[in-house]
Amino acid sequence: MKIALWIANRHRPFSIVEDPELLDIFLDLNPRCVTPKRKSASRDVKEIFGISRKEVGVLLRVSRPLLYMFYNHVYIRV
Repeated sequence: MKIALWIANRHRPFSIVEDPELLDIFLDLNPRCVTPKRKSASRDVKEIFGISRKEVGVLLRVSRPLLYMFYNHVYIRV
């Protein structure tokens, strides 16, 4: 998950998870390290995006009355 978030947040290509130098760093830190393939990283980023999109949709649905009041210069909460 952290790799998928890093790829998405820093706009890295999915192929970076198969970069030999990066893999060497990971293996230096932990010789038993297993990294995902680029297709797995792509799938994980898409899954995180889908979940995030649903959560944002829920937040916007709940906040719609407050947004309506804000844009109409009515600042009273109901």
